[in-house]
Amino acid sequence: MPYTSRSWYTKGMKKPLVIIGVVVALLAIGGVLYASRQKEPAATVTTTAEQPVKTQESESTATTPGSYVAYSSEAVTKATGTKVIFFHASWCPQCRQLDASIKAGKVPDNTTFFKADYDSSQALRKKYGVTIQTTLVTVDDTGKLVRKYVAYDDPTLQSVINNLL
Repeated sequence: MPYTSRSWYTKGMKKPLVIIGVVVALLAIGGVLYASRQKEPAATVTTTAEQPVKTQESESTATTPGSYVAYSSEAVTKATGTKVIFFHASWCPQCRQLDASIKAGKVPDNTTFFKADYDSSQALRKKYGVTIQTTLVTVDDTGKLVRKYVAYDDPTLQSVINNLL
């Protein structure tokens, strides 16, 4: 059988192409695994209306002054003292920073922070004119807006206390 350049090409090039394909596939799988480990675990913070956000001040479903709990309209109605709704998005680095600052700090006495999900609370956002995550609003006993503060540039509990309370 005579030697042709075409038969050499098809036989000789299959092996390197297979190797390159395997390497690319391994890199893609490794990248997906790396990215999935970088995400914040969803189970670390509970944001359903039935369960509170766990903090040093509040470990029960009861809304008490000086606490930080998950938002629900019932919880806001039952709360006494100053009521602050924090519009939080899990994908927002500033929101996570403010969330950690609230949990690590001391919520002022006679104040309840309610953590509302920015993405799923469109009607609530519209009611208070919230257009950006890290917005905090204080509301009165009837649910009307008293004051609004965006903590995006300084996402700390102290900045909220200084500018909103």
